[in-house]
Amino acid sequence: MSVWFESPAISVEEDCLDSQDAGDNASDVELPLEILEKILQLMPASHHPSLTSVSKRWQSIVAEPLLKREVIINSDHFDTAWKTHYQDLFVLKIFADMEPIVQAYEHILALWIMRFVGQHTRTLCLANELCNKAHLVWPRLRRLLSEQCPKLRKVIFQTGQIRLDVLCSMPATVEFVGLEECRVVKRHPVEGFTECVLAMKGHQRVSIDLRRISAGKVEEYLRSVHRNHRTDRKDSC
Repeated sequence: MSVWFESPAISVEEDCLDSQDAGDNASDVELPLEILEKILQLMPASHHPSLTSVSKRWQSIVAEPLLKREVIINSDHFDTAWKTHYQDLFVLKIFADMEPIVQAYEHILALWIMRFVGQHTRTLCLANELCNKAHLVWPRLRRLLSEQCPKLRKVIFQTGQIRLDVLCSMPATVEFVGLEECRVVKRHPVEGFTECVLAMKGHQRVSIDLRRISAGKVEEYLRSVHRNHRTDRKDSC
């Protein structure tokens, strides 16, 4: 990594490179592995590949399977991955497998998400644009998560719009579904409209315990949360 402190007389780029080659400078060495892993767990997993160029130690930490226990993924860097690799695979999938464009895109996006999880993953958070697109990729992603993430216990959807049918079709191992600043909608395909089931404001969070609430009761539970939230807002006014 190259860092510049501009000055008429001083350039420290060379010093930074020397300390990197020497083996991970003091700021890196002083932090215990557990703390570094915790810091990385708070970052979207899509940012992790760019950290491998910091030093050899960071490269080994990013590659650590246990780092994938709690994973946050948003759509950052997907455009780059698309241009460098997945776009060609997308084209091949359409023409080789004769898949419609939408299905091919779902397949590619699911593969990209699965890059950041593994057999040790216990919590998966899909944020922002991935939350909005979850219904497109979910049938395929659900199957992949069931096959490759046997320890997955919690799925979180953050800052976006999520379809009710996604919340009602979790992998069998998932015990909790978390919602953070989300809008839950229900699609009525026959009538051709979308209904809001839950509109979350501010920093509101909702946790669905699937051990106590069956998939068929999720809608009823969310509607009760929505009613209670609206009542609380009226009372506060």
